[in-house]
Amino acid sequence: MRYLLYIFLTITILTLVLEFVLGTFVPQNLREKGPFFLPEPKLPLGFYPSSRDERHIRKKSDGSVVFDVQYSFDEFNRRITFDNNLKKEKVVLFFGDSFTFGEGVSDKDSVPFIFSKKFPQYKTYNYAYRGYGPQQMLVKIQQGFSENELLSLPGVAYFMVFNFQVKRVAVVSDVLAWSGGVHPHYTLDENGDLRRAGFQSTVYPIFSFLSWHLANTQIAKFFNLSYPSIKSEDYKKFCKTFEEASRGLEKMNIKLQLFSFQPKQWLENEINCLPESLKIQFVPNFEIDNYLIKGDGHLNEKGTQFVVDWLVEKSSFHIPKE
Repeated sequence: MRYLLYIFLTITILTLVLEFVLGTFVPQNLREKGPFFLPEPKLPLGFYPSSRDERHIRKKSDGSVVFDVQYSFDEFNRRITFDNNLKKEKVVLFFGDSFTFGEGVSDKDSVPFIFSKKFPQYKTYNYAYRGYGPQQMLVKIQQGFSENELLSLPGVAYFMVFNFQVKRVAVVSDVLAWSGGVHPHYTLDENGDLRRAGFQSTVYPIFSFLSWHLANTQIAKFFNLSYPSIKSEDYKKFCKTFEEASRGLEKMNIKLQLFSFQPKQWLENEINCLPESLKIQFVPNFEIDNYLIKGDGHLNEKGTQFVVDWLVEKSSFHIPKE
């Protein structure tokens, strides 16, 4: 018994020492104090912008600024896009996470804003937000749009796909560490159909609590600990989410189209479970060194412009031409 106690104390002391060393001597990016979003587990999407205007500063450990930007939102919690008094002919919806939202760039440099400036005759909406996955898109479509929120016109919807988004559909410790489990949660029934099951924190309260505290340790971050591993069922849920969202949008006469600038081999599991009608298109010749924010990894101004240029000129998507 004494021997086991010694082992326990030794492991505890070594863990605390390692936590201190990693927290003190390993360089890390620092974020401005939050909250950047308001967790609202009683509301459909789980979390929202914390205010109509957010200032976001990211710094390196040496104090140098990676970016310092302002995010502006409308009354429906959408990041603003360009608008004018032209009569609109179609709607264009952008769903997705921080890359589509425009993390690290000004309002006018986000992908949806640039797109809206190029096509002022179409009403463009930015429904993307930091940390969102495809389940927020599905929840929004199933919930429906408020009066005066969306013009009743045909159009297209775009979603920028990344391989890490499947973790947000699954229940994984490193996502719970920053989200607290506020992502909407879906399960697959015996017929393989999606069923809404509350939120990740309400379905897995103990795991969410432990992940929120333990996965935020310096050890977990340094070794990139993530548990459990992604399973085939998680990919099925991920793809099924897009299928359900697509069907919901079709009822509104809006076509969902998926694209990504990640290498195709990074998304093989996602490609294999998506139907042909939702085939992911890949942005070619994407230059990581030139199109991503140094020290952060999100799209910079050149990157957002490159993506919009590809969407308009070189993709085979059906985009209304001027």
